[in-house]
Amino acid sequence: MTFGLKKLEQLFGECGKPMVAWQIDPFGHSKEQANLFALMGYTSLFFARLHYLEKEDRLKNRSLEFIWNCSEDLKTQIFTGAFYRNDYGPPNGFCFDALCRDDPIMDNPDLEEYNLDEKISSFVTNQLCTAHHFQTSHGVRVFYSTPSCYVKGVLESLSARLLTKADDFFPYASSNHSYWTGYFTSRPTLKGMIREASSLMQLCKQLDALADLGPEDDSDIEIMARASALAQHHDAVTGTAKENVTKDYEKRLHKSILEGEVIINDYLKKIYPRKGKKAPTHILCPLLNESICQPLRNHSTFAVTVFNSNSRQFSGLVKIPYYSKLSMVMNPKGGRVSVQLMKTFQVSSLNSHHKAPFELVIPVEVGPLGYATYIVDNSTSVRSTIPLTTVRITSRMITDQRVSIENEELVLSFDENGLLAIFEEKRTNTSYEFRQEFFYYRAYVFRPDGEALSVGKAQLEVVKGPLVEEVRQTFNSWVAQIIRLKKGAKHIEFDWIIGPIPKEKSKKFNPSFKYVDSEPVSGNYYPVTNRAYINDANRQLTVLTDRSEGVTSIEGGLEIMLHRRCFVDDHWGVEEALDEPGNGDGLVARGTHYIALKQSQVKLLCFSEIADHKGKSYILFQFSAMKRSLPEFAHLMTLERWDRKSLLLRLEHIFQSQDDVEYSKPMRVDLTDLFTQFKVVRMTELMLAANRNISSFDRPNPYPSNFVITLKPMEIRTFKLDVDWA
Repeated sequence: MTFGLKKLEQLFGECGKPMVAWQIDPFGHSKEQANLFALMGYTSLFFARLHYLEKEDRLKNRSLEFIWNCSEDLKTQIFTGAFYRNDYGPPNGFCFDALCRDDPIMDNPDLEEYNLDEKISSFVTNQLCTAHHFQTSHGVRVFYSTPSCYVKGVLESLSARLLTKADDFFPYASSNHSYWTGYFTSRPTLKGMIREASSLMQLCKQLDALADLGPEDDSDIEIMARASALAQHHDAVTGTAKENVTKDYEKRLHKSILEGEVIINDYLKKIYPRKGKKAPTHILCPLLNESICQPLRNHSTFAVTVFNSNSRQFSGLVKIPYYSKLSMVMNPKGGRVSVQLMKTFQVSSLNSHHKAPFELVIPVEVGPLGYATYIVDNSTSVRSTIPLTTVRITSRMITDQRVSIENEELVLSFDENGLLAIFEEKRTNTSYEFRQEFFYYRAYVFRPDGEALSVGKAQLEVVKGPLVEEVRQTFNSWVAQIIRLKKGAKHIEFDWIIGPIPKEKSKKFNPSFKYVDSEPVSGNYYPVTNRAYINDANRQLTVLTDRSEGVTSIEGGLEIMLHRRCFVDDHWGVEEALDEPGNGDGLVARGTHYIALKQSQVKLLCFSEIADHKGKSYILFQFSAMKRSLPEFAHLMTLERWDRKSLLLRLEHIFQSQDDVEYSKPMRVDLTDLFTQFKVVRMTELMLAANRNISSFDRPNPYPSNFVITLKPMEIRTFKLDVDWA
């Protein structure tokens, strides 16, 4: 939004700042999106599609126009109008597009086809019929206008208060058995690629801002922004485009990732070297999810640079494809790091002669808005780790024993079918029954004709080491998974691999506590962009996702749809079945879910060749752009260049008012002397989209020299920072 609105302002000035939002053809509407529009300064919002039963009800009670209450915490609201028709076309008989066959208006009485009186009568009748379903009661006066003028007229002429709404328009249904919920998951690899490209773009914006890179890098970032913006089209990220169109989206995103690689190297050239030396070139490996990084195969010594775009310290593990049985890893200070080397999980659907035979797990520490470089040397004769315990077990072999993995916080136990059965917290000495299974639906489109069917038992491979313990499950030729516990982690990773599949595929998480919901399956699916949870009075199950997916709650658990393959088109406009070819046999998708108590942090891996360890004398192996981490409640959402002398900053309070005893209240963030690469000299508060000053909305701007910001729960505040670069 900010990118597009900035372009409009550059082209049209003040007249290019829209006040009305028009959502063209999404399949359902979120009140959070309405909340964002309100925070951007929009006065109103219009759309067409809503659930056919709600549409009938709103027609009867004349509530197609209403006030949408968007946030319990921020008390935002926006005037909203649902169109009388379910589309964006003209009234019947008045389509003058070249592809339409409606009669044109013939206003010359001398013509045999003269129809002006007939057209006027038809138009007035149509508008009076439409007006009957709205609160306003005017006659008919026809003139050219704008949505802003229309909203002003409506609000000034109302004799009664409009009704309000406080929830979402999800799920969307066009008829009794036509719930548009499958698209929440359609094309999962595209959804994952969009998320990765967006994350990389945010990192590159930060690097450009921090190092004061030049106009060429600004142009590279614009390429990335255009690709990510286009991918938000209602037929792109939804997965509802044709296959060839989808390939074009992927091509643009791939190009944006290559531009990101250029920006990363430009940043490191400016920050990395000392004494006038040249920084080594870094590369991104886009096939890490397939355990492939070809450049690493041919180098005995290389650098792994880990970026942290989060505003808090990152301490954790990174995993890279590895092509040797030997390894020595040095941290940024030159000390040797204890790592873990393990064989790659062999899955038939991901077989490739480029696939690395091993994976190397490295513990890393990266400062806020920083990076850290680790040197990996496989030429040494010393093996990297203590011997691992690797046991292959089939479900037939498990009789009286329980397979389990653990770390300092958790113990996971598996039953005789190879399925997760018990979840134990060591600190509280509490155990819970916990099942996680894969299911598939028998219908081609998402109109399930019965309950989901389980894929059955799993063969297990158990890997235990000093840093990671894993249970690797193989269910059949198209479903596999790694359940992973990392050292010191309070969350579980579920690394799923699905495809090529014959049906739609979902995953169920069932804790032992109960959650009641009686809605049908398809009508109870909702979009999840990053997390979903269910709870009772004592416990909460939270699932974090790495891409947009569909989720529902059934029988006290969460069901998340992971992958779809449809052999028949549903005839809703695509005119092509959702049958992604992948490499020819059908698409294989891989992703990760986190069962966690808190949000995981963002990290990015880059690789470069290092000839020897002597580079240590001229390379800055560790760097942080912040002198201190932000508090737990605060998230640095945006840091990017705004113009040649200023930056754009967004801060978010990530807690709701009832989330936390300590943090669910207004809290302060001090930007004074916070950043290492620039000094803030002036701060101006903007609306969320950054195209209007807060002061233009009768809100004073109290930040000419005071850089302490107060954030209320769930609040996002936007600032233009005038800065001096160090």
